[in-house]
Amino acid sequence: MEGDTVEAALRALTDHYTELGSLVWKSLNLNPVLVVFLNGCQLKNSELGVKVRAGDEITILSALEGG
Repeated sequence: MEGDTVEAALRALTDHYTELGSLVWKSLNLNPVLVVFLNGCQLKNSELGVKVRAGDEITILSALEGG
């Protein structure tokens, strides 16, 4: 997906695959059960505005909790 930032790329993804929108976004923010990585480094929600370059890899995982 195209996008200048991680957030823009995620929005482009959910615009293209609309069924993902409700899974990725909650009240216009990233769903708190998701964890986003850029090139293997975990991003905080406040870092979703970081620029991406050609070849960068964004990974979205569901956070798991156990007990």
